[in-house]
Amino acid sequence: EVHLERIVRNARRFQKLLRGAELAAVVKADAYGHGIEAVSSALRRAGVRWFCVSTAEEAHRLRDAVSSAQIMLMGPVDRRDVPDLARRRVIFTLFTIDFADELDRLTRRMGRQIAVHLKIDTGMNRLGVEWTQAGDFAMRLGLFRGVRVDGIYSHLATSLENLKFMHVQRRRFEWCLRQMRSLALTPKIRHLAN
Repeated sequence: EVHLERIVRNARRFQKLLRGAELAAVVKADAYGHGIEAVSSALRRAGVRWFCVSTAEEAHRLRDAVSSAQIMLMGPVDRRDVPDLARRRVIFTLFTIDFADELDRLTRRMGRQIAVHLKIDTGMNRLGVEWTQAGDFAMRLGLFRGVRVDGIYSHLATSLENLKFMHVQRRRFEWCLRQMRSLALTPKIRHLAN
C-alpha cells in the first residue's frame, strides 16, 4: 500500500534539510515499484522540480504525468530515442565524445541547444568519464556548441557502509570540479549521491 501523503511529507522534510540545494527525486524502475505517475505527481505537489529516470520509456511516462518537471535521464540512451527525448526537453547524461557529437548535430536541426549533465566515474565503475580525464574531456566538449553542460555529477559506490571510500570519491569529484573551473567551465548544478 502506497501512502502518497507520507511521500509528500518526507519530500518536504528533505527539502528543509537541504538548505539551498534542491531535491532531485530518483523515480526509476516505476518509482521503485510504487508507480512513477502517482509518486511523481505527489512529489511535484510537494515542490519537487527535478526527477531522475534510467530509461527513455520512463522519461516519456514522467513527462506525460508531470509536464513541468525537469527530467534527467541517468542511463545510456538508444540513439533512436534521442530526437524525441530532446524535443521533450529531457536532460541527457553525457559521458562520451561520440554522444556529444551526435547531440551537437541534432541541435543544428532543432535550432536550439540540448542540456546535459556530465557524469564522472569516481569509483562506481559503471558509467562516466574517468575522473582523471575530466579536464581533457571538458576541453573537448568546447567543440560542440550545441551541447550545454548544465550539470556535473558522480555516483557514490557505497554510502555509510564504507565512509573511507565515500570520502575518496568526494575528493576525486572535488578535484574534477577544480579542473573544470580552471577551464572556465563551471556547471551550475553539481550532485554527488548514492
